[in-house]
Amino acid sequence: MERAFEKLPSNLGYLLSEVPKWFSKSTLRREAFNNLFQVMDANNDRRGTPKPFQKMSTTRWLVRGKVIYSLLVNWHELKAYFSAVLSTADASCRYRARELHGMFSDP
Repeated sequence: MERAFEKLPSNLGYLLSEVPKWFSKSTLRREAFNNLFQVMDANNDRRGTPKPFQKMSTTRWLVRGKVIYSLLVNWHELKAYFSAVLSTADASCRYRARELHGMFSDP
C-alpha cells in the first residue's frame, strides 16, 4: 500500500499536506470552515463527517488514507471555503490559498 502512494501525482501530495497545515495554524480558519460546513449542510445530513484537519503522516499510510478520505468527503465545502478565502487572505498566505483553490476547482 505504501508504494501505491508513490504513484500518486505530486500535486496530490501537496494537497494532502497543505490542507491540514492550513487549518492547523489557525483556530479562526477552523471555525470559518466549520461555519461554512454548517451553512452548506443546513439539514444536518452529514453529521459525523470527518473534518480535514488531521495532519498527514509520511510514515503512517493509514493516516494518509484518512486524510484522503476527509478531503474527498469535504471536497465541495473545501472548494467553497478556499474560494471565499481568496478575497480575505493576507499576503503571507494568499499564494497557498490560490494554489489550493485551483486544485479544488480542477475536476
